[in-house]
Amino acid sequence: MRCFVLPAAILWLELGCPSDSVAADDAVMLIKQAIVADSAMMHADFEKLVFSEVTPNPSKVEDKSLTLMLLALRVRDDDKSREEFRFLGDGYPRPSALAEELYRLRQTGRRRILLEPVTFIHLDRITDFACKVDADRATGTLSFKVPGLYQGKVDYVAQRHDGKWFITEFIMPASGIHVVRDEKGVWKERSSKLTGSPP
Repeated sequence: MRCFVLPAAILWLELGCPSDSVAADDAVMLIKQAIVADSAMMHADFEKLVFSEVTPNPSKVEDKSLTLMLLALRVRDDDKSREEFRFLGDGYPRPSALAEELYRLRQTGRRRILLEPVTFIHLDRITDFACKVDADRATGTLSFKVPGLYQGKVDYVAQRHDGKWFITEFIMPASGIHVVRDEKGVWKERSSKLTGSPP
């Protein structure tokens, strides 16, 4: 009898049954980690923008990650937009403070080591997280904040593929941001047809 019960239990866990709090907690942590990685921009793209001798043009970057879109965002001064994303303090923050938060480095002697993805949403900056898991798909909203620098809120869609979670959409409607991962894993601004899928 055990040989029939065990596979059924494994299948139940794989589907992320909401009544199993351990499985649900695992899915939530994996989705949070996916948000950090999938909201990030490529290191090379970030360095190209930062070290450009002319005013950088984000529209020239192919991968429209959430981080790139927030860097290029013209922050609106209405309540809904400010609830989605705003800089804290007066005006735009010092570029060095923003770069230090997004592009986290550790100095060891003469070496600088990149520790984490280049993103506005590092794991330790997530302040609130809502997630509804339905089999291999999840949706929700998360809030993030860096004291004295910025805060925001974004909706997301996640999908599980080959046992791993990937974010397929980030949405900030009041700010005009809606990016979708294409079949190659590249982020695109949303077109009329939804194409998001794991890489």
